[in-house]
Amino acid sequence: MHPETASRALAAAGPAAPEPVRAAALLLAAVLALYALLGLADFGAGLWDLAAARGPRAAAVHRAVARGMGPVWEANHVWLIFALVLLLAAFPAAFARLGSGLFLPLHLALAGIILRGAAFVFAARGRQAAGGDAPPRLWAVAFGAGSLAAPFFLGLALAATAQPRLAWHSLFALVVALAVVAAGALEAAAYLAVENRGALRAHFLARARAALAALALLALLALPLARAAAPWLGPRLLGGPGLPFVLLAGGAALLDAHALARGAAELARLWTAALVLLLWAGWAASAWPWLVWGELTAAAAAAPRTALRQLLVLLPWGLLLLLPALALLFALFKGESPAPGPG
Repeated sequence: MHPETASRALAAAGPAAPEPVRAAALLLAAVLALYALLGLADFGAGLWDLAAARGPRAAAVHRAVARGMGPVWEANHVWLIFALVLLLAAFPAAFARLGSGLFLPLHLALAGIILRGAAFVFAARGRQAAGGDAPPRLWAVAFGAGSLAAPFFLGLALAATAQPRLAWHSLFALVVALAVVAAGALEAAAYLAVENRGALRAHFLARARAALAALALLALLALPLARAAAPWLGPRLLGGPGLPFVLLAGGAALLDAHALARGAAELARLWTAALVLLLWAGWAASAWPWLVWGELTAAAAAAPRTALRQLLVLLPWGLLLLLPALALLFALFKGESPAPGPG
């Protein structure tokens, strides 16, 4: 569908999306933002664990990743489950279309999540049995492969929502998927740098600089590709509601690079988080009101208003149970002082 045709179709559909639809869509975007901040970092840690392989700091990196992820293992995926449940309850037509149209990439992403989860546990048991620091090679590779596959296929699925007929096998989708992988690697390195000291902190800061450069390059490549591959999203990223977020993301990337160059790990973590949030906000603002480009807007995919209102009333009560539990989990197991690095 041409963007002008889409605009006319939106105008013909009547007034803007009702308030309950907007509220549910905003909540869905917020939940996905939390997953981008926390879940992606878990995937990135798996990549750095694989990249360390048998290098000189392999044992120290394995310990740092296990110490950083183990206490809250898989807890961050609660936001992915939350998003899926919210999508099903608030936008069932979009859930059905995405589930059928993106069956393969979404199931490959799920397979990656399961693979890395199982491999992490088996690797820990293998370390204990062998009495060493390095995990068995097979499980280390499986952990890294799952950590690469999950964000890559989730990125393909994200890009597909902005293209005609949910096309997930295009150059634009490939670049977006690689950018999602790079964002996870950047987050993990920036977060792990704060949790370590000495040579190990320097190790993760160097990885964060490399991941930031890769993310910047992929983002610059994705923007012109989006104009042709994503006829609604692309122009709005560079000249519509997404432009302020793109400009702010560029500023956050420069500040992040400056903090990483100075070795200011805490500042780098802050700017890394801001960069990922701004990139996601720019994407979401530009894609609105389409959940599936050219097929389903948020209003067209939404559940009946009565169901939406009930959902919006009940969700805060669920969050009242979830958020304190997660806060307690992180406070108990993530509040330890930074670990010294070797050297």
